[in-house]
Amino acid sequence: MRIKSPKLGEVEFSDKEVLDFPEGLYGFEHLKRFILIEGGKKSLFSYLQSIDDENVTFIIANPAEIIKGYSIDIEQSEYDSLQIKDKEMLADFVIVTIPENIEDISVNLLGPVIINCRTNKGKQVISKNTDYSTKHNILNELQKMAS
Repeated sequence: MRIKSPKLGEVEFSDKEVLDFPEGLYGFEHLKRFILIEGGKKSLFSYLQSIDDENVTFIIANPAEIIKGYSIDIEQSEYDSLQIKDKEMLADFVIVTIPENIEDISVNLLGPVIINCRTNKGKQVISKNTDYSTKHNILNELQKMAS
């Protein structure tokens, strides 16, 4: 299968790579099917490309690579809804926002995206950790990790 993304160009994928988000993502509840496109070995970022609307691409990141001491903190019912029984089944990401002023680049730590790697089902959930925000500055965190 193939789509033509304005941001990523022509992307080929197989049925096995399609991620199903039955509830969509916040603000994009009508989009249910995505593919995950890795950003490369040295990149912090990957892409969640909609195959329902090729014009929609989310930049995502593994929060553990950006936030020192990060751990996902969500209700057990969220894991249960995706039949995630252990950490090996889980992939979690955060959505990146790149504003006009690149120094304000941020991630939404309150709305992580979780995926069951075995079933390819995913959902966006609400974190219980109130130390995090929807606009958590990446550059500040990377400076903390470097020191």
